Amino acid sequence: MKKYVSLIAVLIALTACTDTAQTDNAETTIKVKVTEATEASEDEPVMMSKGSIDAIPADIRTQPEEMSWEAETQNVQTEVVPQCAPSTGFSFELPAGWSYTSAQTEDEPTSSISAYLSPDNEAEGTITIEYSKNFAVCGTGLVQKPIDFNGYSATQCYYDGSENWSFIMLDGEYTNCVIINNAPWYDDYTNDIEKILSSVKFRHYE
Repeated sequence: MKKYVSLIAVLIALTACTDTAQTDNAETTIKVKVTEATEASEDEPVMMSKGSIDAIPADIRTQPEEMSWEAETQNVQTEVVPQCAPSTGFSFELPAGWSYTSAQTEDEPTSSISAYLSPDNEAEGTITIEYSKNFAVCGTGLVQKPIDFNGYSATQCYYDGSENWSFIMLDGEYTNCVIINNAPWYDDYTNDIEKILSSVKFRHYE
């Protein structure tokens, strides 16, 4: 009889554990809204142990404020198109905190088109991306260095022994395309400028 009493006690204990486990599981089912900074679905349920950060997928451990900051600092793809084809235009990516203005001639086809890029907190100076049939340079004190510019054959030019380039001229079919450095703040924004330049692409419009 004692054996049966012990067996019944064990069965009762197991039943209690099962009920507790079911209750615990019900408490650990949650829904997490994920911002655009992650790839997870907005309504995707996430299972995790209560109070355990290790159970949270790594891509949603970031605080919402950090996710928002990350989304805001994504580069913006920009395309500058000539008004009158056939002509040449270009595209580039602009980081957060930068702005640009553009200008082009009214002739047909468009013979000159420019974009002037600068950080929002700098009043003077620009990095200029340009297509112009009238671009000309002064050869005095000019040092030229052949480079590859995003797959384009190009020439990087320096004036008067400066460590910073003054302009980059493309060769071949994009001969009239140029990037001009007229930025006194260049050294303070080198990383941003290099990212912008690495994104520049020229295109013929028919």
